[in-house]
Amino acid sequence: MNFKSFFSATLLLLTATILSAQGISFEKGSWDEVVKKAKAENKFIFVDAYAEWCGPCKKMAKEVFTENSVGSYFNKNFVCYKFDMEKGEGPKFAKTYTVAAYPTLLFFNPAGELIHKAVGGRDSETFVTLGEDAMNPEKQVYTMKKKFEAGEKSQEFLSSYINALLNASEDAEDVAELYFNSISKEDWTSMDNFMLIYRTQASLDSKIFNHVLANKAAFEKSIGKEYVEMFIGQVYNQEIAKVSEEKDQVAADELKLNMKKNLGTNAESMIAYLDLNFNMGTDNELKFANVYFEKYCEDAAMLNTFAWYYFENETDKTKLKAALKWIDKSIKLDKNWQSLDTRANLHYVLGNKKAALADAKEAVKMANEIGDDASETEALIKKMKK
Repeated sequence: MNFKSFFSATLLLLTATILSAQGISFEKGSWDEVVKKAKAENKFIFVDAYAEWCGPCKKMAKEVFTENSVGSYFNKNFVCYKFDMEKGEGPKFAKTYTVAAYPTLLFFNPAGELIHKAVGGRDSETFVTLGEDAMNPEKQVYTMKKKFEAGEKSQEFLSSYINALLNASEDAEDVAELYFNSISKEDWTSMDNFMLIYRTQASLDSKIFNHVLANKAAFEKSIGKEYVEMFIGQVYNQEIAKVSEEKDQVAADELKLNMKKNLGTNAESMIAYLDLNFNMGTDNELKFANVYFEKYCEDAAMLNTFAWYYFENETDKTKLKAALKWIDKSIKLDKNWQSLDTRANLHYVLGNKKAALADAKEAVKMANEIGDDASETEALIKKMKK
């Protein structure tokens, strides 16, 4: 090989190496152009349906889509496309393919037909696995849906189909009931099956939920009390959100009776939480907030969230002082720089600059120790020192 040929071959090899050592190469242009390209190249299509404000979307764009291993797999097997669901073609696309949460990861066959979907962020490894599932007819959620509608009801299939539906944030309750009716009651308490129960987010009147409730002791023995209570609480929280949004007093009263019947010593706490949610935005909000946060809530993050909400949205000193009590409790449960920042801001607006400055300084110190950005807290300190 002469020098010129050797140089050309080396350059081609180097170019190929560079191209393979990059993240996903996303196509520009319109959706129609992407579909045409996929048909011409006989490739599947991957679409990152995102929103500009979405934190997990930004994380995937920065840490996952840029990975060499991810780019190598996806560039080889897919025509890749991404666009904002709230701009340009986005809203129409979101309506067509039922995109309601972000990120939504969509997969189409070379003909442009939706075959697979998943909602939520992934790391590099699980994202590549998702791509592999999207190319496997046995794992594609919408291919599985067609099989289900055509009569496929085997236990193994139903179990896989439930997981695929859940990953796509689609309702799996009816399929789950079919699956659990096909297995023995003893098998319900296995960890794998209980995770299916947990993830289906069963409704309060579902057969699955009521079976767990009626056999709570057996599930606790097999799975553990913590997991079972988390599942039961999750179902009741869904119902609380529903009746609170609808402001349905009759339904709320019925729910309280249900809680008293089924929740034992946890009933009072859940009823207090229902009262708080039901009265949010009303004149009774503070009354029920004080009852729940002071007497029942042991969730430091929730206490911090509500205290910060009051700091940002309230000017009434009675409400701000109540929020100060909640953040004090939050800090006792779990002292971190974010909660100290919240308390610093509340102290500041209530006129206690000395306490505010002490909390703000400690918050910045704790944030710096773990590499977090506390620039807004630093700005508060500068404001107080003027």
